[in-house]
This record gives sequence, structure tokens and C-alpha cells, in this order.
Amino acid sequence: MPGPPQGTSAEPPRPRRRRDRAGGDSRATLALVLGLVSLFCLGPLVGVPAVLVGKAEMNAIKAGNAPPSGMPMAQWGFYLGIAGTVLSIAGCLVFTLVHNVPGFLR
Repeated sequence: MPGPPQGTSAEPPRPRRRRDRAGGDSRATLALVLGLVSLFCLGPLVGVPAVLVGKAEMNAIKAGNAPPSGMPMAQWGFYLGIAGTVLSIAGCLVFTLVHNVPGFLR
């Protein structure tokens, strides 16, 4: 009985897993940095990507495709991205009301 063709193995390929590093994961770090930047400048421009990257990384960690050490950074990035986006939108609304509605603060 012939075996598998040369150059292939009988076993299916294993899914690649990231190595667990002491500093967490680069996508979790990216989410955290974007979340922090969204609080101080650029608001939704980096807040929305922080939410998306943070949530994707949290899902990858739960699925076992990313190291669990990155979970706190991914969560912080996710929540800071939401906060930065909401605060920026609220600030824009207040600015618009103050400057365009006569007697708003009087």
C-alpha cells in the first residue's frame, strides 16, 4: 500500500500559535496605545481602530490563538478607545452648541 506522496505528511497541519512573551502581544499593545492616544488627541480617528483591534485581540486570546498575557492590554485599549471616541464626540457637540446656539450659556 503506497504512503502519502513525497513532500507531504499524513497529518494535517497544526494551527500556528503565537509564543507567549513576557510583554504580551503586539496587537494588544497597539490597542492600548491607540486607546491612550484617542483620549488626548485624534479622538475617533484612533479610538475606533483601538476598539476594533482590542476586540479582535480579546477574541483571539479567548480562542487560544494569542497569549493570555495580552488580555489586560487588549481590554484597556478596547475601553479607552470607547471612552476617547465618546468624549471626543461629546466635546464636539458641546463646542457646536456653545458657538452656534444663541444664549446657550447665558
